[in-house]
Amino acid sequence: DLGYAPATPAAPGAGYTPATPAAP
Repeated sequence: DLGYAPATPAAPGAGYTPATPAAP
């Protein structure tokens, strides 16, 4: 769980690591 909603939808086979750190 990233703890925040990424602006980009998760790619197929989610569980990806976003390049941007989670915002506060």
